[in-house]
Amino acid sequence: HERRIDLVTRAAGVGLWSLDLETDALEWNEQMFSIFGVAAEHGAPTMGHVVDHIIHPDDRAAVRGEREQADDAWLHGRQLEFRIVRPDGSVRWVSNRWRRETLDGRAMVYGVTLDVTERQQAEQALRDKASAEQANRAKSEFLSRMSHELRTPLNAVVGFAQLLKHDPQDRLSPSQAQRIEQINSAGLHLTALIDDVLDLASIESNSLRLEREAVSLQVALDDVLQWSLAQAERAGVTLRAAPTSAWVDADPRRLRQILANLLSNAIKYNRPQGQVWIEFEPCTLRGAAAWCLRVRDSGRGLSPQQRAHLFEPFNRLGAEREGIEGTGIGLTIVRHLVELMGGDIEVDSEPQRGSEFRLRLPATSPALPAGREPAASAALPGPPARALSVLYIEDNAINVRLVQELVAMRPNVRLVTASDGASGVALARAARPDALLIDMQLPDFDGFEVLRRLRCEPSLAGRAFIALSASAMPEDVQRARAAGFDDYWTKPIDLDQFLAGLDSLASARP
Repeated sequence: HERRIDLVTRAAGVGLWSLDLETDALEWNEQMFSIFGVAAEHGAPTMGHVVDHIIHPDDRAAVRGEREQADDAWLHGRQLEFRIVRPDGSVRWVSNRWRRETLDGRAMVYGVTLDVTERQQAEQALRDKASAEQANRAKSEFLSRMSHELRTPLNAVVGFAQLLKHDPQDRLSPSQAQRIEQINSAGLHLTALIDDVLDLASIESNSLRLEREAVSLQVALDDVLQWSLAQAERAGVTLRAAPTSAWVDADPRRLRQILANLLSNAIKYNRPQGQVWIEFEPCTLRGAAAWCLRVRDSGRGLSPQQRAHLFEPFNRLGAEREGIEGTGIGLTIVRHLVELMGGDIEVDSEPQRGSEFRLRLPATSPALPAGREPAASAALPGPPARALSVLYIEDNAINVRLVQELVAMRPNVRLVTASDGASGVALARAARPDALLIDMQLPDFDGFEVLRRLRCEPSLAGRAFIALSASAMPEDVQRARAAGFDDYWTKPIDLDQFLAGLDSLASARP
């Protein structure tokens, strides 16, 4: 019988032991020696030796506490898991179960020991994963709140500056227009800084999501050039862009961000009457077809020491002492975005001879016909549009006034407003507007609840539901679209884009 028990326990890796409570002597079976990594020829150690020399120092107090309760609690059986340190220095987890018995008048404890290291490691891995996910969720929520809180006042600064600039009834003097342009420029710079910091934080927490699709490099470049040409003209720099029919597998928004950053740097760090060249050529990337984009400038260039620190966050390589605007994190974000899209980036540069950035991205087939009509400025009067009724649900009075003044530039649009979710839902059911602009953070319930209550209304079928929010993190936009919003407009409001959006809604109205 004992032989069969020994064979079964050995096969199962079960250690059996007994403890004499009067003498503190232990008896172990063969598996106990194997679990503890102790040689069997010298016999089992004493309980005191096990506690003082084998059990992990951090767990000794717990085991001593159990030992001190042996006369009472052990009578009905106990269980404890703790770590041991083997003679070779390795740490293992063991699980012990025991029960007190009386044998021939002697107080004895009989126990079973199992090595549970793998289970403990698996459970710890799950705990670590859950903790990391919770930390990422908390960080994402914090970033979303920060984005909202910072963008909300900027919406007033940038929005009203644009209104003053384009007000047809109260023209500004040249000096006033220049001052307003400075306010608008500073607001946009601060918005870009906020975006960069939030992007960097999202990248570092691995919470930045990309939407990969076929993107025309020509279309992406055309979008960026609309802004870069004005910057180049102010700096006295000439941009020369070669045409291309290239298509790459990328996130279209992030690709424009990369191009804008590279062109902005090539202009900022150039010389007066300098030049920037943008060129494309087919290449390979890890053995697969790719496209190479080169941004080359005639600027100051970089020393080997500066190139070594080029992609470090917040390191401006001395440019902060020269009054050149910047944060020092743009290229850090560019490199991360390029790598997330499966590409790579490298730079060649010499002092006083300019710099060349080479960006490689995976090639793909066209998804849409290349080329499109250039966008006109929506701030300028357009052709008469169809009448459009819009409901704006927003609790911030300044944001409401800004939208009211923007909408006043489109006589065909009739605007009504509501200051919370409940009144907005009631007004939407009564007025049945053609489009709804919904702030995502309302005092009673959020924009998702507004959408949920109104999407099921038959009288509002076919209406456009648009989120208008200062929460501009990519995950905020994705979540809103997944919930059923037709579009997501972010604050600070861009006057041209906002008016173009209203025109598009009016044109799409049956």
